[in-house]
Amino acid sequence: MSLHLLVYIRLKRTFAVAALCACGVVSSVCGQVPLLMDRGPAVDAGESLVFEWKVDAAERALGAGLAVLAEKLYRELLTAPQLDESQAAEFRIRMAASLIAQQRFVAARLLLEGIPDVERSDVYHLYRAVCAYGDGQNVDGDTLRGALDLVSVEVLDLAERP
Repeated sequence: MSLHLLVYIRLKRTFAVAALCACGVVSSVCGQVPLLMDRGPAVDAGESLVFEWKVDAAERALGAGLAVLAEKLYRELLTAPQLDESQAAEFRIRMAASLIAQQRFVAARLLLEGIPDVERSDVYHLYRAVCAYGDGQNVDGDTLRGALDLVSVEVLDLAERP
């Protein structure tokens, strides 16, 4: 007889949990409200999460010396629809760093030239100077000195300081 009582109590608990779950689902569906905007957000949460993940992955790849992987990720990030002008400039500068790490100085210089004047930071000028130096064979001395004159060492990250 005690066995039947235990089975009855277990079934009763299972039914109670199922009833509470059903009520939770029904109340969350009924509790949704429409957006007050004319249109929904341009980027959903999933795309935003993938975007943030790619940004983090690209930075980590570049920091770990995986320049080809970092370049690929930055190329993908530059095609993102939610990218604003300052983010695009930052990604181009970071992509130039990955090209410099691959010793592709001409490609890095061409990429840096496409950055608007208002987005050109000290890091931009540092990478421009590195591109002007290149492999040391045909150094553009004027561009090198001009770019280095615009770099303030105090503002650079520790990884980019001499």
